[in-house]
Amino acid sequence: DYGYVQRPSLGIKEKSVTSDYIKAVGEKRNIHEVGGVIIISMTANSAAKKAGLRDNDVIIAINDVEIRDRAAYHQQINMYRPGDVVKVTIRRNDVIRDFNIELVDRDGSILPTQPNSNNETSW
Repeated sequence: DYGYVQRPSLGIKEKSVTSDYIKAVGEKRNIHEVGGVIIISMTANSAAKKAGLRDNDVIIAINDVEIRDRAAYHQQINMYRPGDVVKVTIRRNDVIRDFNIELVDRDGSILPTQPNSNNETSW
């Protein structure tokens, strides 16, 4: 419909929370449970940051679907489009919280880029 593939995003860099990860840095980051993806960093205009998520938050569900690792996270996010609002459940300091977040395209936009006058798509 838009001349290119839309890639929905929260604007984060993430890592699976495995037992090895917990052994390596779990105490430092206050992470004690295996599962989910930890937010390592966020882009400047990240949808996650705008919604109130923070580095070291662990995403454990999207729209009530459990997130066990990065593969499950990407599979779930890719079911949606930029502009869709998803419920993201996180664990922060052993407290579970929900955030409603509007997904953006990987370039940070919500709406697709319009073709220019030469019928070429701007990226």
